[in-house]
Amino acid sequence: MHGHGPRGAYTFGLNHGAGREIIIAEGCIIHSSSAAVERVFGYSEHEVVSRNVRLLTSADHRIRHDSYVERYLTTSERPIIGIGRVLVGQRTDGTGSPMELSVGEAERAAERIFTGFIRDLTTQQRLELRLVHPDHITAAELAVDREVE
Repeated sequence: MHGHGPRGAYTFGLNHGAGREIIIAEGCIIHSSSAAVERVFGYSEHEVVSRNVRLLTSADHRIRHDSYVERYLTTSERPIIGIGRVLVGQRTDGTGSPMELSVGEAERAAERIFTGFIRDLTTQQRLELRLVHPDHITAAELAVDREVE
């Protein structure tokens, strides 16, 4: 079973969802994350729980993140919630990770929570680059692509 209380409910949702979710409390604090998020960013769930979600964003987005959330909470203006966008996340090694981020919102026991759904776009962007610039593909990139397949 999934346990009792909010943490158990969050974990249940992660284990039964698409597998790329992060559950975030109103103060931008991560409650839980899925194994797929660990594969994309390199952080274990233990390393991200109780930390601000901006940890997973690129440096330029990190500066603006909390102001986006604050603006939404005070004005209900939805710059990303229910819309989604493509942005660059940041892995533990400091490299960028292109991703599509969709954010949902819910209330549970008078607490507002957000669910971030992440789709890694690294392979897709590599393939698009191949289509646009096929003459720039190196032997090393081809070897990496074979490993992924």
